[in-house]
Amino acid sequence: MDGTDSLYANTKNNNNIVWKNLSVIDMQELVGNPNGTWDDEKIVGANVSVGNIANQVMKYDLEFSLPKYSGDKQITDEAEVKITMEEDIWNKWIAGGAQADNLTVSREDKFQVIVTGNPAKLKNLTFAPKERGLVHLSFNFLVDNMPFLPEYKYNLIQREHGSNQVLGGEVFKVISPVRNGFLADAGDDDEIFKGDFGRLDAVDIFEPAIYNWYDPTGTLVYTGKDLQVSPAVTTTYKLEVIARTDGIKDYDEANVEVQIYAILGMSPNPSSTQVNVNYLASDASSAYLTLMQPYGNTSNQYILDVNQSVVTINLSSYQPGSYSVILVCDGQSVDSETIIVQ
Repeated sequence: MDGTDSLYANTKNNNNIVWKNLSVIDMQELVGNPNGTWDDEKIVGANVSVGNIANQVMKYDLEFSLPKYSGDKQITDEAEVKITMEEDIWNKWIAGGAQADNLTVSREDKFQVIVTGNPAKLKNLTFAPKERGLVHLSFNFLVDNMPFLPEYKYNLIQREHGSNQVLGGEVFKVISPVRNGFLADAGDDDEIFKGDFGRLDAVDIFEPAIYNWYDPTGTLVYTGKDLQVSPAVTTTYKLEVIARTDGIKDYDEANVEVQIYAILGMSPNPSSTQVNVNYLASDASSAYLTLMQPYGNTSNQYILDVNQSVVTINLSSYQPGSYSVILVCDGQSVDSETIIVQ
């Protein structure tokens, strides 16, 4: 094999050849540019062509790495670095066993992974002769890390799988955004009864932005400022706010607290004959109501059917006054209300 058969070897060994594969990503010139925008995400970066220049089937690795001398502040500390693949490239990666180093799947529906360490690698991609495809490398700076250095660099290197021989690469020069920051604010927590809907309202950042809500598994559940959900248990939701101009982003969290046991209402109240008590106890193995006066020594218990939601209590034997109605589920007092007996 002579030097002209290997781009890397030819460049390395020939002083008259310079590797000029450079992508410049200037965040300042992206303002007002819709390039790289989805309804629920804005990725800011550049496409790179990867593939097989040989006349035979080949396997390759794609390496994503910091420069050797990148200083104390590195772009992987300041921004989310994502690789978005064409579907064909994604399928090659899956077919090769989804082998990776320092990468985790970010959005499977978008064929996207996120860098978690250095170097990051997509491994064992099989290409037919002369077959090529695109990968997109993107950078979303994080508000929490402002101010940023003026610029950063990041590398993409294509290597032959197994031998680790370099076939080619690309340098990304990222010019940082210069702008005022903002804070993602998921608003107040909400409290609901099981089966009801809770609402979380994100605070507007007063610039064009994307508001994404994620559940604890990292699954996107809604895009928009106001989230309505009906979780079965208390759940923390993560809010992601992405500026549409330059992709800079920030995060916050809010809780929807789910009350699984409750006295939902009593009617009529006051009453002299009977009262209908609506309750929620379907998650309990046993439940009952206790009626007692606040400072009394006696009480009456009424066993509940946990698969029902209402019970009628006869009040005709009770003396006039105020009584506490206490809901006990699985041996624990979980809620109480007051009824007036006339």
